[in-house]
Amino acid sequence: MDERVQRIIADAVALDAEKQTKREAEEEAREKAAAAKAAAGPWVPSSADPKVAFAEFQLHLRAITPRVRVLPTVFALNLLVFVAMIATGVSALSPTADNVLAWGANYGPRTLNGEPWRLLANFFLHFGALHLAANMFALWSAGAVVERLYGPLAFAAIYFTAGLTGSIVSLAIHPTVVSAGASGAVFGVYGALAAFVLRRHGAIPKVVLSRLGGVAGSFILYNFIYGAGHARIDNAAHLGGLIGGFAAGAFLVRPLVLDRPSERRRPALISAAAVVLAGVVVLVMPRPLDLQTIIKDFAASESTIVASYNATTQSFDARNIDGPQAANQIEQTVLPPWHAAQAKMESQSRAWLHKNGGSPVQKRVLALMVQEAEVRGGGFAGVAAALKREDPAAAVAAAQDAERATHRILAELANLKL
Repeated sequence: MDERVQRIIADAVALDAEKQTKREAEEEAREKAAAAKAAAGPWVPSSADPKVAFAEFQLHLRAITPRVRVLPTVFALNLLVFVAMIATGVSALSPTADNVLAWGANYGPRTLNGEPWRLLANFFLHFGALHLAANMFALWSAGAVVERLYGPLAFAAIYFTAGLTGSIVSLAIHPTVVSAGASGAVFGVYGALAAFVLRRHGAIPKVVLSRLGGVAGSFILYNFIYGAGHARIDNAAHLGGLIGGFAAGAFLVRPLVLDRPSERRRPALISAAAVVLAGVVVLVMPRPLDLQTIIKDFAASESTIVASYNATTQSFDARNIDGPQAANQIEQTVLPPWHAAQAKMESQSRAWLHKNGGSPVQKRVLALMVQEAEVRGGGFAGVAAALKREDPAAAVAAAQDAERATHRILAELANLKL
């Protein structure tokens, strides 16, 4: 091999070895620096002056977590959803329960009957501007500090977990109450702050704790006391959020040191655990009933069964089947599911009235539904009997009588406002 080529190769090998040695030295220096920081104990301010200590702690947190990303995103989402609600005609000061329910409020009969997404959606909704302002003020007061203590991903996991646990506890304790608001998630932020303080004694200066403690104490005390005297304030969600945030924070606590590595696995685990918990609750909790659910379920069954009946009569009219065959299909594919749907609706109606009493209008609605079920069922049976004896005129008369009676009942139902 040419001597010049050998020299080039040797120089390249030496350069690589030098770079590797430099990298190893830099890594060793970083490890020593981290060990020195850990051995030095928790960060302490350089001054006993409260203002100076508070300012130094804020600078220290900014050095650990330079940018706060999740807090302004959550804040903006709450505002945008509220603006969107107003834009669709919802009152800015006193929206009704039905208004908020339409946007995704937590409500057992809906949440547990095919709409579990309400467990998440409800903590971005609010019962008016004052409700929103109180929650956003409390969130902004401590949110930046907590996000810098834990880091953006962990803060997002805490907020998400607390919001879900607040929704779950609310659902378990008050399944028939329409619940919405970020306060459960906000309680969780303060719960995470408490967990950090307990897990990292002395890591936060007393002056900072006194300021945050004042805001936290006022927020928590006010909400629990105010909620105790107002039916629309859900203290169950507050308690659930506080517990969920504390548990998530205790699991996600990290040291307040510079250059701490980004942590993704544990925030993902705690978020996944919250989702699994929500799924289990949705699966195992009994399904509470409300009037709209009873109406909706019966209407869905009615639509399917009437479609089957119409298909049979159309086949008969087209002479694809004779009268006895049509009667047999009605007796086998129409009447049994109709009687089952009617029995279910009547059973649910009795249970709902027993528990809730119901207004005169609500009672009338349920009574008319029972009447309609009886009329339609009688009509189906009358048509089947006439077709079985091959009397098409009697079948038409039975169908028309049932249709006229059903039309009168549906017209009265349409005029009743629940």
